[in-house]
Amino acid sequence: MKKIYMKIVLDIIMVVILLSLTRIKITGMFWHEVLGIVILGIFIIHVCSNLKTFKAMHKGMTNKKLTGKAKFSHCLNGTLFLLALIAVITGILISYTILTNITIANRDIVAIVHRLSAGLLFIGVIVHIVLHRKHIKGKVKKAIGR
Repeated sequence: MKKIYMKIVLDIIMVVILLSLTRIKITGMFWHEVLGIVILGIFIIHVCSNLKTFKAMHKGMTNKKLTGKAKFSHCLNGTLFLLALIAVITGILISYTILTNITIANRDIVAIVHRLSAGLLFIGVIVHIVLHRKHIKGKVKKAIGR
């Protein structure tokens, strides 16, 4: 399978999983945790496959010709990475079904941080998709041969 197809498929899967993770009632706790682990793996692949672009943007952040949109996008990417990291770590700490050997004293506070970081991550992903809509549209057109 071509790399472009794989990236598009992984991105679609990531969005579908993220949507399903917004309500535990949709999946149940066990599948919520499983899908959290799955989306972590896909997220790592997504970040690694776009690392070259991210590094180039980071290197060029001091370039005066860089647009405000590009600077915002770069900062958003960094913020999304941190929010995902917080959501994953707090999710692991409050795991009820998979990682049951982990005990934590302030589970309620960690659960609030998990929900807050996941909610902000969801909003940030929407902004990320909107910012990259032309790029996404171009990739999809290229993949289907238009």
